[in-house]
Amino acid sequence: MPTRTAVRCLPLCGWSAEIATRDRRKHTEKEKRDSIIPERIECYDEDADYAGEDQEESSSYAGDLRLKSLVKALNQLDSLGYKRSKGQRQFHKAFIGACLKKIYGDEIYRDLGRILKEYDLDELKSDVILCTPRRFGKTMAVALFAAAYIFTQPSAEISIFSTGRRASRKILALIWQMIVKLAGSAGIVVAYNQECLEVRGPGTTTSKCYSYPSRVQIDSRGIAGGTMCCWVFFWVIT
Repeated sequence: MPTRTAVRCLPLCGWSAEIATRDRRKHTEKEKRDSIIPERIECYDEDADYAGEDQEESSSYAGDLRLKSLVKALNQLDSLGYKRSKGQRQFHKAFIGACLKKIYGDEIYRDLGRILKEYDLDELKSDVILCTPRRFGKTMAVALFAAAYIFTQPSAEISIFSTGRRASRKILALIWQMIVKLAGSAGIVVAYNQECLEVRGPGTTTSKCYSYPSRVQIDSRGIAGGTMCCWVFFWVIT
């Protein structure tokens, strides 16, 4: 007996309308996925025009300027040989959303409604969990964000826990390399050893990045197909 396949036949006009509706739905879903941090983050570019009454009003907040400098540093790293993938850019959007309390400080409570509206958030969250296959760029994304953050944010402290001693030393060396390239000189580094990197921050401040080995066990049981996935936990302590 030949195999029978059910085929849905539609008139040409109905078929075209269905395709158009499906395309619009896909476009809307993509916009929602990309709106972890809204379009205002994307407009923070070196050549962007920030003129406008609303932008002039919000630029009086130090948090807006600190955020602009952070995104500018990430874009600068793209041009310094660390070109980010689309996935890594999405990771950084989520990281920035978790860091808004730190970036804005007390300003976030004085103008919480505006900040939530501008960044399309229902609430402020201080954690991000990433689960992707291996070789997806998670370690590089963390290193890029850590380098840009301690380079631009005053009195910042970051702690990174890696899967082992060699991995913790490697990621700290990578962050050191990125910061030296951002600054154009190794003179920005105050102290650097196997577990701590201290750099001169904005003004007279200094920022630190700590990198420690940890013990991680991953069990692939229960994951569909036994596919090995790796996790990144991004937690901002307020």
